[in-house]
Amino acid sequence: MDTSRSWLAEHQSISIVARDRGGGYGEAIAKALPDAEQVADRWHLMENSSWAYLDAVGKSMRQIRQAVGSNVVDPKLLTYAEKRQYEGYLRRQETNEAIRELSKQGTSIRQIIRQTGHTRKLIRDVLRGQRL
Repeated sequence: MDTSRSWLAEHQSISIVARDRGGGYGEAIAKALPDAEQVADRWHLMENSSWAYLDAVGKSMRQIRQAVGSNVVDPKLLTYAEKRQYEGYLRRQETNEAIRELSKQGTSIRQIIRQTGHTRKLIRDVLRGQRL
């Protein structure tokens, strides 16, 4: 960050600096150009907003499917990429159901981990209803 700070200090006419969220850059800018405005760069804005959108949609898919009335998927109508995604969805549903069934039978989380080979986080997410 010393190199960045040195370069910025030599260019005092800069009033706006676009950067990522790395703390080191923010600190270097603040020290070299204390009056400069720091803004997020376009790539990181798009990356962060895309991630937030996909996360929101992913968490709402059950409600979205119910709202549009498409609870049934015809695999013959899917593209290759959609079919692969749908198959992954079916595998996740199968895994979730197996974990819920083991829990319903009184199996401890530790034993479910041993039996299924899945992580504690995944199992807890399933049991808390946080993994669709």
